[in-house]
Amino acid sequence: MRRLLLAVAAVVAGSAPASACLWDSELIRHEKEFRSGYQQPKPSAEPPDTVKRALPWAMGGVGAVLLLAGGVSVARNFFRG
Repeated sequence: MRRLLLAVAAVVAGSAPASACLWDSELIRHEKEFRSGYQQPKPSAEPPDTVKRALPWAMGGVGAVLLLAGGVSVARNFFRG
């Protein structure tokens, strides 16, 4: 019972500072900044052409290595005895 009370006291003591964050006085200013930035066009997140061309080859290479490793593992266990 003592451990339970200590655990509850620790949780209450740790959560007490969280009440200061509930009513942020800067909330209105942050909301205005968010709205003004929301309507601006976002920069393009499209990768360059070299990445577009190399990505399928890289994924295929990783797949081939994993397939080879799996085949070696199965063959070692199968021919072990």
